[in-house]
Amino acid sequence: MCLGTSDDDYMFVKGTVYDVHCHPVLGASVEVWQADKTGLYYHDRCRVQFTADRQGKFSFVTTLPGKYLLGYYYRPAHIHYRVTAPGYREVVTQLYFTHDDSLGANDPCDTCNSGSTDLIMDIRAPTADDLVQIAQLVTFPVNKVVEFNPVMGH
Repeated sequence: MCLGTSDDDYMFVKGTVYDVHCHPVLGASVEVWQADKTGLYYHDRCRVQFTADRQGKFSFVTTLPGKYLLGYYYRPAHIHYRVTAPGYREVVTQLYFTHDDSLGANDPCDTCNSGSTDLIMDIRAPTADDLVQIAQLVTFPVNKVVEFNPVMGH
């Protein structure tokens, strides 16, 4: 999604769109966008929309988003999500990363919920299965994995 140079630190983001009963939402539309590694947003860059597969799964490779100033303080690194599907309420949220010192009370956006543990994801090393999936998407090294599973209500 947001690509830089071969020297950049890339992560594999994957997930499954579920309904409130833990059933996959087939064919959900997943739109994601983020700042680039320097904290800048571009209208036509670092943004993608795709359809979840028959099991509600989606995945993409991107750089770790950069932080940016909001007033006098930095927003935590995050990825925006907008998930839609017929018969479900739209989900608009942000995914954050553990160990970011701008989360929660340190986030200048007091309505962004960056202190919510449901939105803060661990960054881990790829498993053998992850590496197979990553190889289907890109040919360069990816050394981080994040999993985020949006939940949609009716």
